[in-house]
Amino acid sequence: MPGEKVYLDTSSINCLYENFGNRSKKIFKDYEIYLSGSHLDEIIQISSVVRTQEIFKFLWSISNRIVLKDKRKLVEMEVSSLLSHIELNIEDYFYPKHEVYISAFKDLRKGVLGDKSKLALSKIKDKKKISFDQTKRRRVEWQSHFDGNRLPDSWDELFHVLRERRSFNRTLFIDLKGNNVIKIYKKKHIMDLIYENLVCTSIGLEYFFAFRFVTESMPRRYGKPTPGEIYDNTHVYYAGLVDIFVTDDERMKYIMRDLLHINRPLIISSEEFVSIAQK
Repeated sequence: MPGEKVYLDTSSINCLYENFGNRSKKIFKDYEIYLSGSHLDEIIQISSVVRTQEIFKFLWSISNRIVLKDKRKLVEMEVSSLLSHIELNIEDYFYPKHEVYISAFKDLRKGVLGDKSKLALSKIKDKKKISFDQTKRRRVEWQSHFDGNRLPDSWDELFHVLRERRSFNRTLFIDLKGNNVIKIYKKKHIMDLIYENLVCTSIGLEYFFAFRFVTESMPRRYGKPTPGEIYDNTHVYYAGLVDIFVTDDERMKYIMRDLLHINRPLIISSEEFVSIAQK
């Protein structure tokens, strides 16, 4: 429906660009399509400079030109607000208009790389290193439960085991190491909070474990983990802020649509999104 909030992961952006890069983008004008630093980081790595610029130009043209805060800030904000009994508004998840990430999108759609854009990309690089470190620590948490042990036959069975062992909260604490939240709150506060009340973080936590389950129990069907999983684990957090999450990654779509227990938006492909938008 017009006015709905939408997040496109990079796989869907590429597909939409192929179909609408040189066509009218009128069908997107009534949707609130958000941007993120993960878009910057992935698109900038495209080998063709011309294609990179064209995709940035396309994404800027269909978006609401609002950049969502990075995952680390988002998690810190949600946890701190929950423990402080402060209600968040959607605007709290946005970077201010003067933020360097906005400048980066503006520059890159023009094919230039100004000082602010370089600063934005430098920040993203630093945050990606932190995300890699978090992913390594998360894997240790996963292995502490199931390394050498038989994985449960179903995701539902595993989910209940994870709930009983408070693995979602434990993983959240791992993610917050070195974060300002830990300087204020103790581990007990993190372990006792209801993770389902974290609008975006809850989706990211469940996705991580569902991802590990799928890639280890069904590798022939859904493939093994790849370096790209760090982007998947970032994009999914933003699903908590929108009405529609668009992805053409079949594995991500399956996990988010069929496995997660937490509330999530409509999960659809770019083709399905276009079909809805054209009605």
